Amino acid sequence: MQSNKRLPCIVFLSLLLSACSSTTNVAQHTEDFVAGKHIEKKTCTAYAPVIPESVELTKASKLNKKYQVLGMLSINRYNLVGTKRQEANIEDIMKACAGKIGGNAVIHIRYSNKTATGTIVRFES
Repeated sequence: MQSNKRLPCIVFLSLLLSACSSTTNVAQHTEDFVAGKHIEKKTCTAYAPVIPESVELTKASKLNKKYQVLGMLSINRYNLVGTKRQEANIEDIMKACAGKIGGNAVIHIRYSNKTATGTIVRFES
């Protein structure tokens, strides 16, 4: 009889703990927060990473090549202590973020007082 009373508790605790587990990497969330970046993915397809140095950056909203939108990128122009990031640093972050999810370019780059935004795209073959 005692084991029958424990079974619902064990099942409940198992469900509760499994609901708390996450497939996202806590270290990655922390790194993104510290770097002041956010990527809103627009596709579930996973692509091989691209070398950041090969990622193109442009303020143009469209390209002459066919492409697929992978996500939207937003980067804080100020770091955690309030120092304004240099544009070259922001561009390096953009290239790294795009390359990490398989993007070949960041297009439609815009700068506001607080953020830099862009659209991550992958060229179609």
